[in-house]
Amino acid sequence: MGGSVAPAPECEIGWKSIWSDDPSMISEGPWFQFHYDRWKLPPGAKEIARNPNASQAFIINNSLAVQFHPEVTSDSLSGWLTMGGNELVIANGQSPDAMLAQTKTLESASRLQTFDLIDTFLSKVAKLI
Repeated sequence: MGGSVAPAPECEIGWKSIWSDDPSMISEGPWFQFHYDRWKLPPGAKEIARNPNASQAFIINNSLAVQFHPEVTSDSLSGWLTMGGNELVIANGQSPDAMLAQTKTLESASRLQTFDLIDTFLSKVAKLI
């Protein structure tokens, strides 16, 4: 759609808060992050969430892009950690065990905010419901 992706000045790994222009769609979090890149918005896109490191969400046409991982669960994070993520988390100065424990603690609330995100996207952006 005309945007681009490049390395960010610093990675974002773990549960991070964001600032949202539309908290009814994207709450301020925390949301799980695991990335080293950031995007440059495509022409015509409207940024709707951000933090000091990067744009976190935008809308263009009937599409929504998010930088964070609303789909993460303790099971999926455990898989990521097992498949090499442990080393990346440790290199970032964090504890994989603490990150997994935090994910288990936040899982119910995260699931609900993800359902809200999807429902609001479907009604406000995709206009399917």
